[in-house]
Amino acid sequence: MNKKLFISLSLLIPLSWFYTEANAAEAQQLRKPLPPQDSPEYWVLRSEAVRELTAFMTKKRKELKDKYAYFPGYLEEIGKAADFRSSGGKIPGDPKYRLEVLGLLDAFEQRNIQLSEKPMNWTQVINVAMQFVWAEGHLETNIESGEELQRFKDILQRNERFCMKVRSDVKVTVDACVQAWFYLETIDQQPGFRVYVFQEKLKEDEARKKSQAERSAQARDERRKAELQRRQARLRYRYGYGY
Repeated sequence: MNKKLFISLSLLIPLSWFYTEANAAEAQQLRKPLPPQDSPEYWVLRSEAVRELTAFMTKKRKELKDKYAYFPGYLEEIGKAADFRSSGGKIPGDPKYRLEVLGLLDAFEQRNIQLSEKPMNWTQVINVAMQFVWAEGHLETNIESGEELQRFKDILQRNERFCMKVRSDVKVTVDACVQAWFYLETIDQQPGFRVYVFQEKLKEDEARKKSQAERSAQARDERRKAELQRRQARLRYRYGYGY
């Protein structure tokens, strides 16, 4: 299983570890015991897991916020903004809605991964991420025990707090997207929203290209004007004293 795919599960979707027979070897590899917690290797592994989680979550947070930004405009276009505000903002418990929002539903169905209602806590999340880093490998960092290891832990603790903060942000964004996606299902407008987003992105792309062309044309005009001014200055310097 792709590591980032599973990280997305542990971050955003309640997960139970159930695999088909085809995934048995992979599951066995991911049950490889982690290094002891009093070893530098354990903390290096944990640091790498936090780094990957942070990179994934900040990227996912931006993607989801960008996608959700189209939702209010679409509601206004179809005349459902007031109806949505009065709908109570239901967030369904079925994890499939989170999978749909994240674009992972097909991948989960293909792997026959079953989901539970209970979300993971931070300890479970970081342990899962460490298992994947441990199974797939990472660049070796040699930290010595004692003072150096303690300083490394202090830095990791700050990074981990930031990672947890981003995870909370992502959860809020995912909840908002799930709420919107569920509402669109209740009014049979999910396909319409997809079309709307596609068309809006085309408009944005066209506007961006037009803006770039205008800036390029303006830059060419400014270069031509500057060159003309330089030529006039050279002519004045060359012939100005002869009159």
